[in-house]
Amino acid sequence: MPTPENFADLPSALVNAAKKFLGGAELVLVAADIPLAKSAITKRRAADDLVSRKFGAAGCSTHSPTANRPGPISATLRDGFAANGFSLAVSNPIALPAIVETYPHPALLTLMGVERRVPYKISKASRLWRDIPPSDRWLKAVGQLSSIAGELDRVIKGSQFIWPTTQVSMASLKPLEDQIDALVCAWVGIQILNGAAEPLGNEDAAVWVPQRH
Repeated sequence: MPTPENFADLPSALVNAAKKFLGGAELVLVAADIPLAKSAITKRRAADDLVSRKFGAAGCSTHSPTANRPGPISATLRDGFAANGFSLAVSNPIALPAIVETYPHPALLTLMGVERRVPYKISKASRLWRDIPPSDRWLKAVGQLSSIAGELDRVIKGSQFIWPTTQVSMASLKPLEDQIDALVCAWVGIQILNGAAEPLGNEDAAVWVPQRH
């Protein structure tokens, strides 16, 4: 299990790595798929309730954070990015540079133009596709992931994925899922910068979601 100490230097490392890839452009926004708050997270937040109220019918409610999950890792990341100049943003108009909390599931509703949660999580394969023989679930998972990847490539040109050429274990698809989640968060960040996303929460914590048209 990762500890806060493992993450203490991560914000600085990520900011420095991003600057190398930006070719001189300024890094102004970090989008993270983890509960973040200005105060200690010990229980369900107003942000979680608002997201669940708005997207629960679409199957995109949030889990309830606790003192142990995400625990001090969240505060370590928040403070690490703040030390690099990226304060947690919870309202519009957003003050840059900033770090924001995102949540891929409701974002995918807008990105994919669908009304129900997009099933693609590898750890839930046996439940998501219980009617599909285990031997075929891998193909189903690859199909779902590739459909999301196709939409991401439409909105973020140059996004590239290395797909397995032969069937491997379901667990081996988890890195692809993680890459997709990261790019979905990046796309939400783009929407924020374009004024096309809204924060759901209060002055302590907010989940940013793209606006639906």
